[in-house]
Amino acid sequence: MSGGKGGGQTTKVEIPKWMEDEARLNLKEGRAVSKIVFVLKYGPDVAAFNEADRAARANDNAMAEAFGMTGAGEFSMPETVDVGGVSGYSSAPLFEQAVEELKTRRPGQYEAIMGRFIDPMGKGELNIDNWAEMTPEQRAQFFSRLYSGIRV
Repeated sequence: MSGGKGGGQTTKVEIPKWMEDEARLNLKEGRAVSKIVFVLKYGPDVAAFNEADRAARANDNAMAEAFGMTGAGEFSMPETVDVGGVSGYSSAPLFEQAVEELKTRRPGQYEAIMGRFIDPMGKGELNIDNWAEMTPEQRAQFFSRLYSGIRV
């Protein structure tokens, strides 16, 4: 066999400094945005029954009773939320109830979820250290604190 006479060729791809800086900025911004918790909508989600709806229900009940049947009954709906003349029903109280139930029944899981976000009632400060700068030992301590109260 003959020895290789061809020379080697090396190709090097370099990312321009300005692009690298922008990519780092995007990653940093993405990490910051990911700390923002779900924003709950407190206004109406579904339109409320109006007077015509209630009158129609009452008429249906009266007609059913006239023929000896049981009517549909009265409306059993939560309180309405009124915003700018629009009346409706909000899912916010149910969501808040579910979050409180999670906090009561599974405090470790609640903390694991909420600990990733900013404090929405405070100054918007983050509740955790900078993950990227933590050593493996610091991450292990973080998780042991985080999951110490979980009951399954």
